[in-house]
Amino acid sequence: MKVKYIGIAGTAALLLAACENSDYELQNLVPDEYHKVLYINNAGTEDLTLYNTGQANTFAISVFKGGSDPSLTADATLRVHTEAEVQELYGQHDGLDYRIIPDGSYTLDQTQLAFAAEERYKIVTLSLTTETIEAAVEANPEATYVLPLYLYSETDSVNADKSELFIRMTEVLTPALGFTSTAVAPVSYTYGFGSETLEVSFGLDTDNSWDIECQFAAEPSYVDSYNAKNKTSYLLLPDGSYTFDAAATLPSTSNSTNLAVTVDGSALTPGDYMLPIR
Repeated sequence: MKVKYIGIAGTAALLLAACENSDYELQNLVPDEYHKVLYINNAGTEDLTLYNTGQANTFAISVFKGGSDPSLTADATLRVHTEAEVQELYGQHDGLDYRIIPDGSYTLDQTQLAFAAEERYKIVTLSLTTETIEAAVEANPEATYVLPLYLYSETDSVNADKSELFIRMTEVLTPALGFTSTAVAPVSYTYGFGSETLEVSFGLDTDNSWDIECQFAAEPSYVDSYNAKNKTSYLLLPDGSYTFDAAATLPSTSNSTNLAVTVDGSALTPGDYMLPIR
């Protein structure tokens, strides 16, 4: 063990001497290919759920510039693998029938990435047209549709372990808007009560990214159908005894919100009343 420690100390002394003689330079210690190294920050396999809303689904791809001297300029290209390359790289390993999503169903806002000296990363926005992808999935339900991206450069180094982004389309969903509960919720009041306000919750069944305009209306015919099905005798709450907004916005910052329903019982006779809202 003493010999090993002596060797380390001797090496350190030699390096220190080299520094003192002004012969030390970064490029002499680090190979050129490591001075700047490009990579996809969110590389790997990404399972993506698409939402059919009439708008493009977007996905952010982060490409970084690192290495021992990231102040250098660099150039790279973001490319899409061919079907044959996908089968060779992924299909044989996973045993799945991978298909590249159709041409025209995706766009990248930039594919040629030129890094200036001060730039450390670039964000590439991928836009996906859900309707086109959904049609392909429905035509080939046994296939798994993917977008296989990889980072390439003719002039600069690319980290081989972080050069691939394999995006798999797991499902295409149409978000559904509705009341949190559609069950009848009985509330008891004393005869002659004044104005009372109830909160009725409604929302989206997926993560919300949109400001959604919603409309509300009473549905009188529901009372008769409910009574016939459940052998009950509810009366329709008469006009003028209730108020609620005909429209409300579900903000993009929330998956659910409430509709305020105000009931005025001052003119009601005793009985069991129902107010169906759609």
